[in-house]
Amino acid sequence: DKLNMLHDFVLVQREHKEKEGNIFLPEDRIEQNPWVKVLAVGPGRLLPNGQRTIMNAKVGMRGFCRTYTGLRIN
Repeated sequence: DKLNMLHDFVLVQREHKEKEGNIFLPEDRIEQNPWVKVLAVGPGRLLPNGQRTIMNAKVGMRGFCRTYTGLRIN
């Protein structure tokens, strides 16, 4: 099934790494990994003139995301 995002929303999934280079990370540090993968992107916010904003994110891109950004979905 394909997930359709609305407006300028972007759905990302945090990447879970168990080790960084040759260093294994403890469980509490794995959750804080700032790298995410884009799973779905909306078409862009609708402007008053009827045009949509350009979305720079594309499905499959990797990005850097703050820990407390957005809404968490389990």
